[in-house]
Amino acid sequence: MPKIQIEILEKLYEIAYSLAKQLKENPEFVISSGSGFSGVWDKFNILQRISFNEINSMPTVNVEGHGNEIVVIQHSGKIGLVFTGRFHLYEDYSIEEILIPIIIPCLFGVKNFILFNAAGGLNPKFNVGDIMIIEDIINFTSKKIQNIFNSSFLTDKDFSCDIFAKQWISRTEVMLSENKISYHKGTYIEVTGPTYETRAEVKMFRTFGGDAIGMSTALESIAASLLKTNVLAFSIITNQLKEVKKNGISHQEVLNAVLSKQSDIEKIIDFAIQSIDLSYM
Repeated sequence: MPKIQIEILEKLYEIAYSLAKQLKENPEFVISSGSGFSGVWDKFNILQRISFNEINSMPTVNVEGHGNEIVVIQHSGKIGLVFTGRFHLYEDYSIEEILIPIIIPCLFGVKNFILFNAAGGLNPKFNVGDIMIIEDIINFTSKKIQNIFNSSFLTDKDFSCDIFAKQWISRTEVMLSENKISYHKGTYIEVTGPTYETRAEVKMFRTFGGDAIGMSTALESIAASLLKTNVLAFSIITNQLKEVKKNGISHQEVLNAVLSKQSDIEKIIDFAIQSIDLSYM
């Protein structure tokens, strides 16, 4: 095995071992949150907080609106790990570091992942604050992750399975409809970032069939599906992308858009956790 691969494995195992020593509960699901979600978790029953700095070899997040801790919550009789911050390609993190919120919980046996992101709206029917259930993805980062799954500890893989859990989506949709929370379904495109899209890029990505675009989630979703886990993912539309000249979007506007939908986000988290099928584990 190449030296670099051994070093990566050692780092991942060190993170997993360090986190395992601190966890007081066995997790049944994981939530990876996006920009602006830091205040959401105070509404849930928090059992434990673990700073990234307390976990050996764990990187830290430097993006405004992201946290640097794992929050252990209990909801609907289930225990979950919430990664309050995620790692991005534009921060020069490796693929393995970006996938820590997926790989490490999988080593613990977690099979249910709920992913959130803040995204730009490509679909002209979308408005700021809309919620989109991700049905499919386009990986436009030029990064491939399959090679890391050749490692001996990641042998339980399937390169042909669907990425998103259709039955979990259906169960969540029923609850959203019953509670009169509007939503869309569509295709999400991940790009590297950190710059926002030009007018020409907006036109191109819309032609590709994208409904929303952001700088995370696709690679995580692919990794989770390769590990035969159950994946449910949402985009919060924080700005409308247009092909005509417009003023630029700021990161603060993205955070404000997420904050304005915090009540609906909390309900979606509630419904997503309620509709987890633990028999899948």
